[in-house]
Amino acid sequence: MEPVTLPFDFQPSQYHVICGKGKKCYNHAGNKLFREIVDSHIKNYSNANTKLDKSIIVSEIIYEVRSRGGFVKQISEEQWNDVGDEFARERVGQTIRDRLHNQYRSSTAAKQKRRQQAREAVVGCNSRSKLQSQTDFTFQINQLRVLTEENSVCDKQLLDVLTQTNLSILNELTGHDTSTNNNNIIDDSETFDDEA
Repeated sequence: MEPVTLPFDFQPSQYHVICGKGKKCYNHAGNKLFREIVDSHIKNYSNANTKLDKSIIVSEIIYEVRSRGGFVKQISEEQWNDVGDEFARERVGQTIRDRLHNQYRSSTAAKQKRRQQAREAVVGCNSRSKLQSQTDFTFQINQLRVLTEENSVCDKQLLDVLTQTNLSILNELTGHDTSTNNNNIIDDSETFDDEA
């Protein structure tokens, strides 16, 4: 069945499944009945071994809903569409995956759980990184303070500490490890010192 525009005076009955988001759709009597119908087929779907078996169960659910009402979607304030079989199959499939969220990565609950874990990982990683960076910078600043307070500090030591501190800051800002370039910078400074 293809999507069909319903008559202008159409109003969903208690047996129609309203496709959409929000409490109005979720709490509609037809949507509650739809979830009960899906729940009555969940065990068979979960035990099905082939895609064909699962497809047959989805078709049975669609037939059961359509025999009483149908799958409708409001497209404007006064206009409704019957969404057609393709959209209905998607809706049934998503509802089944949500009901079996522990078994399917594509369920809404599984997606939300993965997003939350990713957010926590990023926050934890950033916190550890910032704490480590702050500790490193504090150590380097203290090392610089001690070197400058000593009268016998040579330019090479001061340059080495400043270079290392700058590289640490650069690593933190860019997210790249530039420590491999550290030797080149120091070698250039040694060459500079030798020329002087």
